[in-house]
Amino acid sequence: MSYFDSAFDINRFNATIKWIKRAVNEHFLLADCIAARGVSGVLPLMAICSKLKKYPWIIRKPTENAHSGNRINLPSENVSYIILDDFISTGAPVKAIIAEIEKYAESNEMPVPKCLGVVCYQSDSQWRNLPAGFTMKVCVRDGSNNLRVLNECKTA
Repeated sequence: MSYFDSAFDINRFNATIKWIKRAVNEHFLLADCIAARGVSGVLPLMAICSKLKKYPWIIRKPTENAHSGNRINLPSENVSYIILDDFISTGAPVKAIIAEIEKYAESNEMPVPKCLGVVCYQSDSQWRNLPAGFTMKVCVRDGSNNLRVLNECKTA
């Protein structure tokens, strides 16, 4: 089974979007924007942002080429965001997204947006501990399609 299965099977995709919507509404309702990178992140990103009327931030991978030279699109009026990712293994992609957003904001003399947490939508029955030093709130989808919160902390 591929990690793209939940995107290419319309029934699984719709169930994934429904689950993400629940996670955002229950834990990150006040986030202005949702950020993601890569095809596996952008597919659900656009669907969920449309449903929740949130601004999508597509953060390009360093190796990704595009027609535009822009690696990121941040409007200045948005001040908080969450990251949408399939799962967290090392935490490196999440940390890279945060660093890219901070670097962009600082170089464009904008307020640095605040990351409120991460929503991991890939169903996984083996969620263990998050990587060392990973302290932000993370909502995960377990093997029974339940919503679990790791690193419960105060967020807006």
